[in-house]
Amino acid sequence: MVLARELNAPKNIIDYARLLTPAYLYTRYPDVINTEELTEKIEELTKHSEEIIT
Repeated sequence: MVLARELNAPKNIIDYARLLTPAYLYTRYPDVINTEELTEKIEELTKHSEEIIT
């Protein structure tokens, strides 16, 4: 999210990055976030990831 801001990314990309941050944190620190939250949002997170890459 910070990088997206520094690159002056469009607002929707910054918002997507904000939503993806917990998923990233889980990959680094599995005990930080509840995995059920991520499981419920996996389709949404995948869609946002694809939008950022595009």
